[in-house]
Amino acid sequence: MDSSQSKKSRKPRRNRSPNAFSYKRYIRKLQKGINDKISISTQAVEIIDALVKEMFEQIASESKKLMTEQGKRTFLVEEARCATKSILRGKLADGAIDFGNGTLRKYNTEIKKYA
Repeated sequence: MDSSQSKKSRKPRRNRSPNAFSYKRYIRKLQKGINDKISISTQAVEIIDALVKEMFEQIASESKKLMTEQGKRTFLVEEARCATKSILRGKLADGAIDFGNGTLRKYNTEIKKYA
């Protein structure tokens, strides 16, 4: 088989916009990890995906605002914590920050294993 035949058999690539990132795959994996016997509808996954994207955008814009107010050019964990506390209030913010801290600790211990 020559190269012209192999090129024809390939599937064409889809052109995606730079903002086409989706959390749908991760939402499904998380749901399967919690309870493998229960499924989630495509519409519910799309709603959760939109919610996660919106929260990410809000936290990112709030972090940027905090950085410009303080004259900083480097994004640090403290900016993420403050932005999370200002957007999510009360126990929800505390839980999100605790979960983020635990994830960072786990990541840092994994990095140290291979360093």
